[in-house]
Amino acid sequence: MSTSPVSVQLEGVGRDFGPITALYDIDLQIEPGKFVSLLGPSGCGKTTTLRLVAGFDSPTRGRILLGGRDVTRLPPNRRKLGMVFQNYALFPHMTVAENIGFGLRMAGMDKGRIAEKVRRMLDLIHLSQHAERMPSQLSGGQQQRVAIARSLVTEPAVLLLDEPMGALDKNLRQSMQAELRQIQQDFQITAVLVTHDQDEALTMSDKVVVMEGGHIRQVGTPEEIYERPTSGFVANFLGASNNLPAMARQDGRVELCLPGLEPVPVASDGRALSGPVTLGIRPERIRLSDGPPASSDGMIVLPGTISGHVFRGACHDYTVSLGPEAPPLNVFEHGRDGDLGARWAPGTPVWVEWPVGAQNLFARNS
Repeated sequence: MSTSPVSVQLEGVGRDFGPITALYDIDLQIEPGKFVSLLGPSGCGKTTTLRLVAGFDSPTRGRILLGGRDVTRLPPNRRKLGMVFQNYALFPHMTVAENIGFGLRMAGMDKGRIAEKVRRMLDLIHLSQHAERMPSQLSGGQQQRVAIARSLVTEPAVLLLDEPMGALDKNLRQSMQAELRQIQQDFQITAVLVTHDQDEALTMSDKVVVMEGGHIRQVGTPEEIYERPTSGFVANFLGASNNLPAMARQDGRVELCLPGLEPVPVASDGRALSGPVTLGIRPERIRLSDGPPASSDGMIVLPGTISGHVFRGACHDYTVSLGPEAPPLNVFEHGRDGDLGARWAPGTPVWVEWPVGAQNLFARNS
């Protein structure tokens, strides 16, 4: 692809619809050639953000820059963008080849060059044998590949993806995620994906932008977002999280404060917090044992009782009671070789432990 990837920058971009604010003056920098996901629940502002970048809507305030060029007031056809929609938006009366070449024909390119570019795209998406088929004769995954090829054949500077895999079943969606990511890397194109699927964002992205209520809550690599969430919302939206009450003292100490139990000292993670806080720990970072560990250095260790169990295929999900008034703890334990059943039955006394470095502290109700 001859077009060099460009950066995408939003500076204080806000969008109001009458008295309702859909986007609160967000700032975002997307580096050239990176795959970035806008992730969040319905109504968080991610689709509004994508529409503003695409030029389908205009911000109430702020600037949008592509490759350092202010495009805030430019129409979509002057932004050199490619767009893939959830419903693919293929022309039903055109063949696969005609769909892919549509944008080139509209640009006035000669037939010979169009044919060559379309042929190359068909090879890339492995649909050369389907060039003369109609969209209705293709599977959902094949239609999606055609939609992606149609967007890429015009050599856009940025590829925008509006939940393009939302209509696919789980297995096909996972396969297409890998294919799309490979295509993006092969083309070295800047890509922005809107999704509410946490696994999709974590699997495909260089950076994840977590949004809620028109605000950006956190930006980081998938590992940073998952392992070091900065709020309870991010921790819970990115996967299961045990959220336990704690207290940050003025002298820097942090204590786990479970109702009905003595406070347990825990290490601070360096964040400037004080007063009531929440300690978050992922269920898969907790270990269960039938006795206390020989050493508790660098570990949080608590006694408990198994109160429930659910088999989830990839793991056993145990519920552990830490006391009659304490919130229950969920623990994910993956199967071991030769062990097909649950290790712990309800009512079994156990010890729970997790590394201090695996926990996160947030402001309460964040």
